[in-house]
Amino acid sequence: MSLSETGDQLAEALKNRESKDDLVNGGILLEKSPVANELEKNLKKDNVKSKLESRPTREELQDSGIVIDQTPTSLSLEKGIKKASLKNKLENRPDRDSLEDNGVLIDQTPAEHSLEKSLHASMLNRKLTATNRPTVESLKHDNIVKENFKGKELEKAIHSDQLKGGLEGRERAESLKEKGILKDGMRARAESLNKEMKKDKLGKELAKEGRPSVDEVKDSGILKDGMRVRAESLTKEMKKTTLKGELSKRPPIEEVKESGILKTTTESKGEELEKAKKVDELKKKVGRRPSMQEVVEKGIVKEGEDETVSAPAPAPAPAPAPAPAPAP
Repeated sequence: MSLSETGDQLAEALKNRESKDDLVNGGILLEKSPVANELEKNLKKDNVKSKLESRPTREELQDSGIVIDQTPTSLSLEKGIKKASLKNKLENRPDRDSLEDNGVLIDQTPAEHSLEKSLHASMLNRKLTATNRPTVESLKHDNIVKENFKGKELEKAIHSDQLKGGLEGRERAESLKEKGILKDGMRARAESLNKEMKKDKLGKELAKEGRPSVDEVKDSGILKDGMRVRAESLTKEMKKTTLKGELSKRPPIEEVKESGILKTTTESKGEELEKAKKVDELKKKVGRRPSMQEVVEKGIVKEGEDETVSAPAPAPAPAPAPAPAPAP
């Protein structure tokens, strides 16, 4: 896009912009009186003055680990660790091709970028000019746009006082240190340096020759390219749609109950009681059966034989009846 075209578009946009009255009526621009401006200015002054008076001293900041007094040796060591860490990260950062394969970087021509930007601007303009956009009255009714400026500032001052009271009632740094929640400056600095050293060591281990390349990781299925990820996402959405359609076809619960597949709580309890009754009857019958000694005494089972009684052989079939004599 040339400079002249850009200038024409800017002139057209300035020509069609909303007036000050439209902005005030729309709740975008707040028109204040001189008294309100002076009141707001005094409130800001008092707020800044109160914060400056209540800010912690340098000693308190040092005890909290925010301000750290370091020797030149520790400063030089920390600077060297940060330089080594930054150098390692820059050496191992992915190249442009890998970012494009993973969908992080999208290669677009200037024309495609301009088209996408115009599309977003058109969609935003359509949303702003939509008929369902809330009016100023509805926003005021929902307490999104407020007319009472003094009440809003008073409410803000009340919240500020509540916050100040809560901060004054919090535990002191000494008690937090005794509980192990807050660490002193030297200990926190030592832990931070130890963490940076571990990061640097991990970066060196990752940079060794034995680490597999990006292509090898992709071939093994651990790292997926952008096209494969989008294909799997599309397949997943298709399965969700299919499952949703199948679930919408299933019969209602009343039909399932009528067919006897799903039973009510009363029916289930009735079947459980019937089953328990049969189990009790079977236990009683088993408990009343004669002992082995009684069976032997009655001659049902002979002593020394197996406990199981073989079934009796089937009776032979009866002989067929003789045919009747012929009539004279």
